[in-house]
Amino acid sequence: MRFSALLLGFFLWHSTSFAQRVHMPDLFQCLSTSADKFDACMFREGFVCYKSSGGLNGWTCLFAYQPTPYIQDPSQSLALIQYDRNSRSDILTYQVQSKEQYETLRAELIKLGYQIDPVTTDRQLFTSAKAANTIVTCQPVWSGNGMSGNYTGYLFTLTHRRY
Repeated sequence: MRFSALLLGFFLWHSTSFAQRVHMPDLFQCLSTSADKFDACMFREGFVCYKSSGGLNGWTCLFAYQPTPYIQDPSQSLALIQYDRNSRSDILTYQVQSKEQYETLRAELIKLGYQIDPVTTDRQLFTSAKAANTIVTCQPVWSGNGMSGNYTGYLFTLTHRRY
């Protein structure tokens, strides 16, 4: 019995669903968080900062979620988050592997009052009357928009413009 519980725990730790505990409200909260608090929050959620840079023009950091500490390559990550902050806008890009997680996040976005822009392109654009300065785009990942060699999955880009 104890072995079964241990095996189940090990499976949950290594499954993709374990990484999928980031929800759309969390992403919106992260969008307005300072760099130091964002970094601490990502670490608590199991994300590792792979690349960080900052200067006069802004700050950017790439975080990757790994199921185990043995996988060190961001191209094999289950989820990636890139956060860019500059004088005009905050941009949070979240890349997930699972279509299930993609659909869940899209549904959460609609529950938060965001509507799909009727003009269709290669990506879906979500806007909200309550948060006019924030837009969200959703699209499949391909070699032209994937992060750190990770070219599969789905991409959410939250952009908050400071006017």
